[in-house]
Amino acid sequence: MRLSVYSLIMSEFSPEDVVTKLGQLGYDGVEWRVHETGHIHPDKILQQAEYFKKLSINNGLEIAALAPYLGPGEIERLRKIFEGCAMMGCPQFRVVAHAYDREKDYNVLYHQMVDQFGAVEELAKTYGVKANIEIHMGNITPSASLAYRLVSNFDPECIGVIYDPGNMVFEGFENWRLGMQLLGAHLAHVHVKNAHWIPDHIDEDSNLVWRPEWTTLRSGFVDWRQVIDDLRSIGYQGYLSFEDFSKQLDTEEKIADDLKYLKQFI
Repeated sequence: MRLSVYSLIMSEFSPEDVVTKLGQLGYDGVEWRVHETGHIHPDKILQQAEYFKKLSINNGLEIAALAPYLGPGEIERLRKIFEGCAMMGCPQFRVVAHAYDREKDYNVLYHQMVDQFGAVEELAKTYGVKANIEIHMGNITPSASLAYRLVSNFDPECIGVIYDPGNMVFEGFENWRLGMQLLGAHLAHVHVKNAHWIPDHIDEDSNLVWRPEWTTLRSGFVDWRQVIDDLRSIGYQGYLSFEDFSKQLDTEEKIADDLKYLKQFI
């Protein structure tokens, strides 16, 4: 398993500073955020691709993945991401699943996504780049089993899943190994962070209301030793990409400490 950082958690740094710091610490790769306010602009990716490829390589880093915020229905913008990945030598990127808010029926959203991902799969075949759905709270793939229900309609060489235990603390927790075994070849990438639940307030019915919040890798619900052991059990050899939103340490201390912490389990 290899280690990278999702550049969202280093948003205060320039791309040049990001790769310099990650290279000096001994990371294997970088996962670039693709957003209008991110390190790579989604509509300028073709112009920026060669620069980011050289920038990463020159600092001893692979481009582990790209992380845009586009849904499966935005096919022309996705085409640019596929092309940009191919230019960079990046094997995969994220596609955002439909949100779920109790207003629209899950079944309608699910079938819409299956239909839309047909075109995404064709682009994946054309460019040799995998499109991944992230396990994420607040959308229709908050658990491994719901993510699998979606991606099982497609070739795992084309459509994968970003396994995110930290997000599953908020919503969608299932036994780690069970979910990994279910996803099988679709498990393409892993995000690393942690969270826990804390008391928030007393509601009008005198109930104690809890809320989730981000915390350090050491102090949250996710047992990262267990997660890595479970990943090893299924033969996972891909990236573990840090997306640590905790605020206890400043960014530079955090990415150094996270690396040291996780390396002991690999």
